[in-house]
Amino acid sequence: MGGTISQQLQRGVEFNILVDPQAAQEVLQAGWRKTVMVGLDVTAQALIFADDLRRIEEIGTPAALAAHSILTELDAETWSSTCSGEH
Repeated sequence: MGGTISQQLQRGVEFNILVDPQAAQEVLQAGWRKTVMVGLDVTAQALIFADDLRRIEEIGTPAALAAHSILTELDAETWSSTCSGEH
C-alpha cells in the first residue's frame, strides 16, 4: 500500500507512509527486482472467496499460511457473509 486517489489523508498519503516516511523510503529503495504499490482504494474493492482461502492454505508455505491466517482472522463476520465460495 502507499497511497490513494481518493485523497484519504493529506494529499492522498497512506497513513503508514505519513507517520513513518523513513521506513517507506527504506522499503522503496531496498533494491528488490520489483516493488508494487497498491492504493487503498484498490484494496477496498478486492474480493476473496472461501475457495481462494482454501487454495492459499493448500500451498502450505510459511508465507501462504501466514496470509491465510491474516485473511481469515481480519473480519470473520464479513468473511462469513461474503465468502460463499462462488465467484
